This record gives sequence, C-alpha cells and structure tokens, in this order.
Amino acid sequence: MERVDWRAFEDRVNRYFEQYFGRSFFREKEWRVGQEQVHKFDSVSKDGEIVIECKSYTWVNGEDIPPAKISTLNETLLFLSRVEAERKMIVIQDDFRDSDGKSFAEYYVDHYGGLMDDVEVWSYIPQSSIEDDEVEQIRESGEVYYEEL
Repeated sequence: MERVDWRAFEDRVNRYFEQYFGRSFFREKEWRVGQEQVHKFDSVSKDGEIVIECKSYTWVNGEDIPPAKISTLNETLLFLSRVEAERKMIVIQDDFRDSDGKSFAEYYVDHYGGLMDDVEVWSYIPQSSIEDDEVEQIRESGEVYYEEL
C-alpha cells in the first residue's frame, strides 16, 4: 500500500492502539512539559498512562538521512522525557531505503537509542485495512540512564 498522509496516519495509529490496548484515547492532548512550555501529543490514553507521538518520515530521495526530521524526532524524545506515563511511544510510518532496504525506524533506534530511555519505538506500515496493518515494536522501553548514576 502507498503511504497515507500524516493526518490519516495519526487517525490510523489512534484507532489501532485503542483496539490494541482496549482503551480510549484523546487526540492532540496538551501536556505541560516545562515551566512555560506545553506540547500537544498526538494521542494520549484517557487515563494518561500511554502517550503516543506519530511521525511519518521518509529517506531523502529514497536513500539519504533527513537531518531535520532526525532533529524533530530527538525533540520528541525530549518532550516524552518530561511526562510521567506508564508507556511513552514514538510510532513511525516506516520507510525503507532503496539501496539496502534499511528501515527508517530501525536506523533511528540504531543511531539514537542511547537517548531514548523509557521510550518505545514502533514501526507502522498501513495496508488496505487496519486489521492488515503491519505494526512492530522496534524498541522496548529501557531504564532512564540518569537514575542509575
């Protein structure tokens, strides 16, 4: 299936994880992440225990790393680090590099996993129906590194 636009992707992820977790979610829920900073998360369970950010990024020209998108993903990690939730997730509408088939989500985890602490990363590939979507957890939640110092 072809990629879906970012809004349709967010809707799809929201519906998928409502079914997956058996919970209702708010869309675009504001959460305070600093003294004067609020971030609007894409999907938050109504009990506040699951926070999801959706990203729909591709390799540049099917091949090259998109540095601005990587920066935005790292900013997302910062925002997620500022919330208390049972599960913090980045869900990426995955893309595969033309030359070697490398998953964008896997590349990101391989290169920036040391920053992720308790954030999960999921690869999401929409298909013809939500029941057929290919969804895979690429990275499980880890320990917050500074709590071990």
